[in-house]
Amino acid sequence: VGYRRGNVSSGINAEYGGLLISWEDESVTVVGATEKCGWEREESLANVRSATMLDLPASSVIPLNLNKPSNPIKMWTDRILCQLNDLQKFINQHFGAGYRDTSMEMERDSFNLNKLILVATKVGKVAVLHSISGRVLWSRYMDGIATLENGKYEIRLVRSASHYPLPPLVAIVAASKDNENTVLNVINPLDGSTQYNRVIKSKVAQVQLTTVEDSEAARILLLVTRDNKVHTYPPNSHSLIKDLPLYFALVYPDTMQLKGFSLTVTGESVMETWSTKFRGDKILSVATKATNDAVYSQGRVLGDRSVLHKYINPNLIAVAMETGTGDKGHVDILLYDMVSGIQIHTVRHKQYSGPVHLLLAENWMVYHLWSAKLRRYEIVVAEFYISHSSNSTSFSSLLPNLSPYAIQQSYISTTPLSALAVTSTLKSITNRAVLFAESGGR
Repeated sequence: VGYRRGNVSSGINAEYGGLLISWEDESVTVVGATEKCGWEREESLANVRSATMLDLPASSVIPLNLNKPSNPIKMWTDRILCQLNDLQKFINQHFGAGYRDTSMEMERDSFNLNKLILVATKVGKVAVLHSISGRVLWSRYMDGIATLENGKYEIRLVRSASHYPLPPLVAIVAASKDNENTVLNVINPLDGSTQYNRVIKSKVAQVQLTTVEDSEAARILLLVTRDNKVHTYPPNSHSLIKDLPLYFALVYPDTMQLKGFSLTVTGESVMETWSTKFRGDKILSVATKATNDAVYSQGRVLGDRSVLHKYINPNLIAVAMETGTGDKGHVDILLYDMVSGIQIHTVRHKQYSGPVHLLLAENWMVYHLWSAKLRRYEIVVAEFYISHSSNSTSFSSLLPNLSPYAIQQSYISTTPLSALAVTSTLKSITNRAVLFAESGGR
């Protein structure tokens, strides 16, 4: 995929007579004395702002007309050719000396470990890397985009690779260069081709990927702007979401406010349902649960065969707020229900300060902060339970619910963190692990 390059800076290597060229998209090229490209590197990967993992299609050799009504004889011959192609690949892969089939890199393996890593860099370059080989499969410089106010891009998988022959679609939401507008780019992650592009004349406030699909298996993407308008992809899909019970919350650090919103009946705008104002100096961090946060077990069995029933609320939002500085300051951790606006949990850490990294998943919360009194970093884990459960897999914030109680434990951390994440599987049967990315690079 081609991309625009400009603002070239170069340097001459006196010993070898080569030319080092640094391009506008932060790629570096070395040209030898014979005017041939010696090597090229994607230096923009050192400034990745957002990334996501993508599944590959099951096979790239399935004929198109296997999925469409056609002549039975033609369908039979296509199937035979497809199986012969697979047999040839198997023989070459296991018995061919020095054979390396690069097409297998773009197919899903049996354990689905062969994936794509889509990254968006600070300069506005989008690249796809192979998870096993680490090769850059393609890269593209999107001129005219910048990171959002949080310093990141919003990347959403609109359509997966499971809907063959339809290509997968990934939506990248970014800001314009002047930070006044919102840019929506929908691309095919397999080759980098643009499928849709739009500039919205307003700043984006919230990006929501719904579970509603259109006729081509594309999930409806909602972009809520600062003027409370709702923009959709695919375009003009408001009729599909007008009955969708969508609630979300927005944090306003300038005014120290947290506001809840809901989708209107028409699906073209949102309305404010509740708001609260914090009594603090600044907001350090905000966290919500992942949309695909599956919960396998509703309870935790103890040694005496008693059961602690998990407080499973998918509508939680956690806010970390700091008041004062140093030994005279404190950090408040607040937990709210985004639908009703009820405060679920609050805890105050005296003589603590930021930065704070928050993580919400299932019925537990993990956060990392600095203890000004003890001069060390600490990790706090809080689990939320209720007295009894109705054994229902559904949860509604609009119905009266029992207030949860928290079980909390703190641990000593030796280094500051740059990110905090948690592993996830399809049904959440496997034990989940919390990933700590240290500022030193580990």
